[in-house]
Amino acid sequence: MLVLASLAEKHAEYDTIKKQPYGKYLASYYKPYTTLVMKDHDIVIQKEKHIASFYRELVGYYNTKNGFSTHFYAMPFEVQQALLDMSFNLGITRLKNQYINMNAHIKKEKWGDAALQSNRIGIQAQRNLYVKNLFLKAQASAKKP
Repeated sequence: MLVLASLAEKHAEYDTIKKQPYGKYLASYYKPYTTLVMKDHDIVIQKEKHIASFYRELVGYYNTKNGFSTHFYAMPFEVQQALLDMSFNLGITRLKNQYINMNAHIKKEKWGDAALQSNRIGIQAQRNLYVKNLFLKAQASAKKP
């Protein structure tokens, strides 16, 4: 029988996870510290809400009003993917305020230079490499006739 978790149980589980090391581990690392389970359907709904929210925030910032040469939705797909990944970890405020050099390169559509500025502290090296390679792929595509 499925029993919904109380608010206190949710807070307790959150507090337990929050005490664990952050950023260098895959989600599976945290499994031994959890007891609550969400239904797959609810997970999909939450994921879609988050993606839509991040997308709206990215569209709201990456546009010509803020000095970018193109709007977010018109940027190469790889750049959109890289920025979505970064906004997931950082939030739009940190992405705007802490990645000033990267954003300066994005304003000029210098994707290769943006790649060099995209490294995040406390994130798995493979994930940082993934984002860097997305920018580099956009740079390579931009050079093709």
